[in-house]
Order: sequence, then C-alpha cells, then structure tokens
Amino acid sequence: MAEKKVLFLDIDGVLNNSASLAEGIHIIPEKCLMVRDICWRTGAKVVISSTWRCGRTLDELQQIFRLVGMGGQIVDVTPWHKEGPRGEEIDHWLKDNTKTKQYAIVDDDGDMLENQMPYFVQTNGVAGLTTFERDKLIDILVDL
Repeated sequence: MAEKKVLFLDIDGVLNNSASLAEGIHIIPEKCLMVRDICWRTGAKVVISSTWRCGRTLDELQQIFRLVGMGGQIVDVTPWHKEGPRGEEIDHWLKDNTKTKQYAIVDDDGDMLENQMPYFVQTNGVAGLTTFERDKLIDILVDL
C-alpha cells in the first residue's frame, strides 16, 4: 500500500452516537460526509481501526461504506490484537506501511500511544464526529 496520508477511523462513537445506536442506526450519513470531506480536502485515504474490522473483510467494509457515499476512501484495516491498546495496532500498521508520511487518528477511546497524541482527535461518543473534530483532523492532515 502506498498511501502518503491516512486517516485511522474508528466507527462506533465517531460515525454514530449513543442516540443513533439506541435507535438501531449504526452509521449516520452526515458523519460519513464529514469524513469524505476530510479525505477530499487533504488527499487522505481511510484505514479502519474500529472493531468493525473484526469478522468483516476489507471488501465487506468497502461495500458498506460505498452505500453511504464513501466509495474509494477505505483502503485498508489495521491488524487486530486481542490485548493492548488500539495505538499499538496503528503503530504496527505504520511500521508495515512506511510510505505513509502523514496520518491522523479519530476515535472516541483514548488508548493511543504517547507519540500518536499530536495526531489524535478524540470524539465524544454521545455526539460522535462533529465539525469541530473534522476541522482539527483537516488541520493535522493538511500540507504544511
């Protein structure tokens, strides 16, 4: 994989929120539009770091996201480790994909590594992704 910019994307608490989940809505289209906007404005591609990658193939995830207008943005998934923080899975992916020069992480959990914190934007699971977090992610990924 040769993506130079990557957005590591969690799903629960980012593309949905506690209210939508209570109603059985697992992906809010408006939140996907914000992710698509991040990708278009920065040239980043998406690597799924969510637990949604467990039990689903990359192709299945790509099909799901094609239905909500994110076709072509999902390019990979992080490896899954049963133990340890999500930041270690992201670190492993980055070590295997050395052409990636810029990245950002969006997640409602804060289990990232110390060196990842400047690139990490945490959402509130009650609200999910907002324009505030979207803009912070764009700032991280924009060319300097």
